[in-house]
Amino acid sequence: MADGSNFSGAANAGLLRLFAPDYGAVAERDVYRRHLVAGERARTEGLATVITGRRAVLDDLALFHTRDYVEALRTGEPEGVASSGGTWFPGLLDLGMAVLGAFLDAIDAALQHGVSGMLGGGGHHAEPGRGGALSPVNDLGIGVHYLRRRVRRVMIVDLDVHFGNGTAAGFPDDAELFLFDYHGHAAGLHRPT
Repeated sequence: MADGSNFSGAANAGLLRLFAPDYGAVAERDVYRRHLVAGERARTEGLATVITGRRAVLDDLALFHTRDYVEALRTGEPEGVASSGGTWFPGLLDLGMAVLGAFLDAIDAALQHGVSGMLGGGGHHAEPGRGGALSPVNDLGIGVHYLRRRVRRVMIVDLDVHFGNGTAAGFPDDAELFLFDYHGHAAGLHRPT
């Protein structure tokens, strides 16, 4: 579970638990800062407690991704594989592990308390052996395998504007996964055949 640190002191059991990644040095970049701003707003409005999530470990990545791909994310080599989900940089894996850890904490909290939320994350373009469309880690695919340690059937409701092609590719013909993916048209992202 999370380390217990959050934006508002001790967690309030009556509020929604929102998990935020520890973005570290990149927290002020707009793409990440907006998640933290949303969490702070939910906290100040009395809607949620925002909890800093744990950092995932390499074995968590291997729940969905191949060992070769995990190694490429770790080392940056081969560059074509390591950068398949966006430009590889030395902190990419740490960032992915922070996001994934917060997501796994949100799953744990939802199982324990009935509901929780995640600020950021939602990578769904990465396939088991490669990244895709600015998604080096498939949080959703890893989450399915993580959940299956405790439940048999899983439903994903993916409302992102793009099709979650990596998640779909990772679970072909899986009768125990219901993947509802409602998306708009996105050039170059097509359903796998």
